[in-house]
Amino acid sequence: MHPSEKEHYCEFIPSIFLKNKRIHQILGPSRIRMLLFLAQKISGPIFWIKSSKEKIFLHPDGISPWLNPDRLVFVYAKSQIDKLWAIEKIIESRSSRLIVANLNKNPNFNSIRRLNLAIKSDTPSTNHPICIFFTDCKIDIKGVESRWFIKSAPSWTALGDNDFKSIKEKWIFKRVYCRTNTIAKWVVTLERKLLEHSIEEITVQSFGLS
Repeated sequence: MHPSEKEHYCEFIPSIFLKNKRIHQILGPSRIRMLLFLAQKISGPIFWIKSSKEKIFLHPDGISPWLNPDRLVFVYAKSQIDKLWAIEKIIESRSSRLIVANLNKNPNFNSIRRLNLAIKSDTPSTNHPICIFFTDCKIDIKGVESRWFIKSAPSWTALGDNDFKSIKEKWIFKRVYCRTNTIAKWVVTLERKLLEHSIEEITVQSFGLS
């Protein structure tokens, strides 16, 4: 990527970018990992719009090495229409740089068009948000900037010198659609020192796959 273009993107994992001021769809069994990586690169409150019946829950002790749980602001909506309305109002207020929502069915294109117009509008605020749609099933939301599928990968660690001093986790990040970039796939490796509890002791690497 040319250096002049980097200001328009968020490098949430080494060599992996997400375009700012856009809507992105994330699916797959490890989709929550995207939120944790993004939270490391984006400051301020994170608004998560969901219904009270959804079972997705982030345990504070589990996410505390990645972000302060106090940054998460949950907004409960009764219907998907209410979710989309809440997203639009948060975008317009420029009160957050990261907005997350769980969608259980495909929204109509006009709703996404309204959100795109709001998120791309020029305002003096520096809080131009990234909006993430989490979906449980494989639906193609029209009008998003990119679509990603994320799953864990085998990451067995041989014993020996390691002696359980650190563990490695791996994920496959697939960019299955992008408006301005090609389809791509990466292996993301995270090494965590077990005796430490700080994010500074976590090393993340990524390399592309053909």
